[in-house]
This record gives sequence, C-alpha cells and structure tokens, in this order.
Amino acid sequence: MKLADLKFEAEGYLAFVLDQSTKRSLQQKYPCSFYRDFTDHVTILFPVKSDRSLDEIKKYLGEPNPAVVLTGYAIDKTVEVECFTATVGGKSERNDGSFYHLTHSIGEGKSPVASNALLKALGGIPQKKLDIPVKGEYCIIKFGR
Repeated sequence: MKLADLKFEAEGYLAFVLDQSTKRSLQQKYPCSFYRDFTDHVTILFPVKSDRSLDEIKKYLGEPNPAVVLTGYAIDKTVEVECFTATVGGKSERNDGSFYHLTHSIGEGKSPVASNALLKALGGIPQKKLDIPVKGEYCIIKFGR
C-alpha cells in the first residue's frame, strides 16, 4: 500500500493522542504561554478518509505502534504559538514534508496550524532540545469531534 492510496477527501486524520497523565505532566513542567491549551495530539497523517480502518492506516507507519518522543521546544511570541517537535518511530518529518509536532498553546483567535509555519521557518530545528518519551494511543480523529 502506498501513502497516496490513503489520502482521499479530508474527513479526518491519524493522530497519536496523549494519555491524561502525560498531558498533565507536560502542562506542569511546561506551563502554557498563551491563551488556549492545545496539548492533545501529534498529527501523523492528514487527511484520511474515515472509512479506512485504524490498522489499515497504521500500516503506512511501517510498524504497529512506533514510539513518539518529544525532541524539542519552539515558540513564536509574535504569532502566539508554542509547540514541541517530535519523532515518530525515529522520524521527524511527515510524508507530506511537514514536521511531527505537538502544538502546546496558541493565542486567542489563533489556529494550531501556526505550529507548522513556525517549524517550517526554523527548518524543523527546535529552539530548545528535549528527549521526552510520551504515552498515548493512535486513533483516527474525525473532523468536528
């Protein structure tokens, strides 16, 4: 199966959703800098058609449950976005050329996709290096959840 075979109409996306203890730990160690706490998930594949099974989509990852590690931290106070860079199965770049990341917080009225622009501007290199394995589960998130 090729990655292109999985992309259809944007009905949802494959994500690694943090478990609550991991989320609380990150929020305590790294308090949010901006209005909206967005510490929830790492997007793995966007978009996916919602009629695909989780197992079918996860095959593209190359292994059943690759480890997710937060590898760095980046912030842009002008745009009001902060995020953690991540690796999934040791890889930092998604197949679409963007970087794996976890949006941490955003300013009021801002979109979490600003993390993509910040990391693109930084060439995927975080401003602060980290090494934090995180716990959670892979799932398909449908739009409007």
